[in-house]
Amino acid sequence: MTTDEKLAVPNGSGAVTSTPIALVPDDILHQVFMLVVAEAWEGRGTLSTHPWNNMTCLAISHICRYWRRFTLASPQLWSYLSITLYSGIDQLETYIKRSQGMPLYVKYTGSANVAMPNPSWGQKGVVLVDQSYRFVEFHVSEMRREDISALLSFFRKPAPLLRRLYLHAPVQLLGPSIFARDMPALRHIELSGVLLAWLPYRNMDTMILKDQLTPTLGKLLSALKDCPKLTVLKLGLLGAMGNAAIMGGMTVAGDPQAETVHLPELKELSLSSMAPVDMANILRHLVFSKTTTLDLKFYGHNNLPLELATECPSLGAIATVQENIILELIGALEWSTHIVLRSADNKLRIEWEWYEAGGLPEILDTAGFSAISFPALKHLTIFANSFRLQEAQWRQILARAPTATAMELNIRDSMVPELFAALSRAGGAEGGDAPQLVCPKLTHLKISRLEEHMTILRGMAEAIERRALHDLRLHAIDIISRKARKRFPREIETRLRRCVGSVTVKYDGPSMDFGSLSAQLYE
Repeated sequence: MTTDEKLAVPNGSGAVTSTPIALVPDDILHQVFMLVVAEAWEGRGTLSTHPWNNMTCLAISHICRYWRRFTLASPQLWSYLSITLYSGIDQLETYIKRSQGMPLYVKYTGSANVAMPNPSWGQKGVVLVDQSYRFVEFHVSEMRREDISALLSFFRKPAPLLRRLYLHAPVQLLGPSIFARDMPALRHIELSGVLLAWLPYRNMDTMILKDQLTPTLGKLLSALKDCPKLTVLKLGLLGAMGNAAIMGGMTVAGDPQAETVHLPELKELSLSSMAPVDMANILRHLVFSKTTTLDLKFYGHNNLPLELATECPSLGAIATVQENIILELIGALEWSTHIVLRSADNKLRIEWEWYEAGGLPEILDTAGFSAISFPALKHLTIFANSFRLQEAQWRQILARAPTATAMELNIRDSMVPELFAALSRAGGAEGGDAPQLVCPKLTHLKISRLEEHMTILRGMAEAIERRALHDLRLHAIDIISRKARKRFPREIETRLRRCVGSVTVKYDGPSMDFGSLSAQLYE
């Protein structure tokens, strides 16, 4: 169409006027349409109830005759397929035809809450079964387990152009050999709930594999070695690596040799497993930057004592520079326990979760500060909820923070008197040395959500007085009281002012910010 034809727009009186959008050159207009269509496809996500005719490209083609002819002559605009329960087969075929031979971006989004499997998903898979050679991205999410299995069973042919693969199932299912395991261009994969056999990964930049069958150590490291530019690695492993070789019909001798893998561009590393030895073996062979965000999670109750900094020097290098650490101790009745160590900026997070087989002493021997130390630690926050420790166990924790100068305590239903006793009584020292108090450099203390029973308050005052008698006088203490209508006991405040440089009592409601010690305490 000529420029004059494009600019000629009839008005209500029969005259011809021009519109600003008509002045946009075709190449710019095409880029705008591409951005709109691509961003709409990216954001379709959970909009499974939207009818097919809400697709952006179809809407654009209905604005005017020129735009319709323009979109029909642009096959790229029809290559973004967002397929829902309400997508018609005939409309899907129309999109495929209009996209001609362009690479396809395919997204199947359903609803996991429907009462029964929907056979139409199989029909919508058949329509694309011969188009996998064109796939660039392929997403399946928010569908019933049976519907996902039925849909994926159709895609058995290679996908030579596929760069991104997303498969998310609400419950675990064993996936088929999708795309004949032939995806040489694959660079980004996200699996959750869909268990696939280990793929021949090469040159990946993102690997997010949650709750996946565990490969052998050699096979995993071999794949990572073939991905030197990997930026995101998140592995949630089911089972133990020792069992992986048996399930795969491999002998130990047949497994690739485990070698050190350097990942200089790694930005995020997340590992979780019920086999702590496997976690240690993986970490032992990885080398990554100090700037890598690290998230480790140990499940189960068969944990072994591990020196994580020794097992993984790269992790040790990250721990060495941490000055602000938060320790979370969370207990749930008698069956579950969580211990979390994390940095204030959450770039380092290590969690242990138990379904208790033993008691808290055994847990403390293999988790938290027993597994890793922070030699530069200055500010320690402890958040405890229903974590009932005795004095010796609190002392075991606090003894691993000898460099801390500031401490924030947010303790609920967790044997608070025992904690104060651990702060004020000398425990046995190693090597026959004289007993010493824990945290000898502690000068600033903040206490939040303190149970304000006089027995507990007196125990706190006594602990601080004892530390002062050992020349470990606090410079400042902040107490956040939950009882705004009741004055803080004068007896306790008087005792504190005798042995602490600065005493501040504030009245506030419950706070969820467990890591925010005021600036004057940190300095």
